Amino acid sequence: EGKNLVEMTKQFTKWSAEVHRADRIPEYLNRAFKVASSAPTGPVYLALPSNLLGEPINVENPDAERSRVSPRIAGDPEAFADAAKMLAHAKRPLIVAGSAIARARATEELIKFAELVAAPVVMEPRYSFLSFPTTHPQSFQIAERQPSFDLPVWGEPDVIIAIGCRLIREYRYIPEPVIKPSTKIVHIEEDPWEIGKVFPVDIGIVADAKSALKSLIECYAKVEPATGVKSERLECLRKAKDQATGEIDSRVSKGWDATPINAARVARTMDRLVEKDALIVNESPTSKDLLMSNFQFSPKRDYFSNSSGGYLGWGLGAAIGAKLAAPKRRVVACLGDGSTMFGLQGLWTLARYRIPLVVIVFNNRAYMAVKNQFRGSEERIRIAADMGAEITGPEINFARLAETFGIHGERVEHPDAIEAALKRALDQTGPALVDVVISQNTRKD
Repeated sequence: EGKNLVEMTKQFTKWSAEVHRADRIPEYLNRAFKVASSAPTGPVYLALPSNLLGEPINVENPDAERSRVSPRIAGDPEAFADAAKMLAHAKRPLIVAGSAIARARATEELIKFAELVAAPVVMEPRYSFLSFPTTHPQSFQIAERQPSFDLPVWGEPDVIIAIGCRLIREYRYIPEPVIKPSTKIVHIEEDPWEIGKVFPVDIGIVADAKSALKSLIECYAKVEPATGVKSERLECLRKAKDQATGEIDSRVSKGWDATPINAARVARTMDRLVEKDALIVNESPTSKDLLMSNFQFSPKRDYFSNSSGGYLGWGLGAAIGAKLAAPKRRVVACLGDGSTMFGLQGLWTLARYRIPLVVIVFNNRAYMAVKNQFRGSEERIRIAADMGAEITGPEINFARLAETFGIHGERVEHPDAIEAALKRALDQTGPALVDVVISQNTRKD
């Protein structure tokens, strides 16, 4: 029975096709790259039957430049003017930034816009790229598992302006909607499918992030509220930031010397030792919030993660690819132990090509994202976890695993040993893996 691969992949792709004539392979390939890379970007599937691949053809290769599509989509000027007015009259506006801002290389415009409005900036839940430096005084973190836009001191926003993001991705049931019905929403996105998809919006604008931010900056400058409003917002933001930072600091100091190790201490030690232009590739699902609130992403530091896909084992291969793409840059892979188990063969690739990547395994001895879904009494959760979410009996020693591949491996079980182990890993000329035994970051809801 023939397998219809094109039909099977259609539901996941922008375009699925099979080539039926060898002389059309170059044309189809060129189209595949064009479709995948033009907005809204997405995967394509192309089937090349093996019998065609052996056939000689005499066809000019297409000129890829002649299929390039400029990624800029300018939005409706009237809609931007209305959005600027809405923001100017807002009491507590909030900016929700998406990965598309980083993709469009528009982070500088976002910083300028946020400072002009004097509004806090949060990343959309489950983002791939960080679009706003976490060191900025207007940067705030919201929890991934239980997102809420109710910030300390600042409170619930009355106007949300969301740029280059999906609004919003909830990967589990949340009884109270994340956005209150009375909140006004401006949503700017290059993909019209995303606008008003879950939450109705007051102003929906189809535009790419870079063009949109430039237009917003121009429009807002014309309707800026009185200086008193801006200074009051900035003062409130300062208090909010102090409170948020204070809460993080007190949590970290309480668990600073704990064993198993507090993941926040690992992040803070990394922050001190890792270069200021490093790229962090992250697949540590339940340590992500701790990583983001304790590792300082100053403007030259970048972040890359898988977004809303539920697949596992992506991180190691992605980090290897990132290091090969940026050989002169420090790349650090932060992986959960469960995720590492799904992409273990990547260690062979690391060893085979001596790729100078530093891998840090946040080892909590469990598929913690799964364990956090369990409901019921502690006893019931323990039984469920024993059945399928705990990675114990035997525990995995990832440092010894790394050594079997000929990779520098070190296991850290005591907090005092983190710094020296990280330094040794960062000093390697080839690959290195640090296996850190951390505490379980359980659900807080």
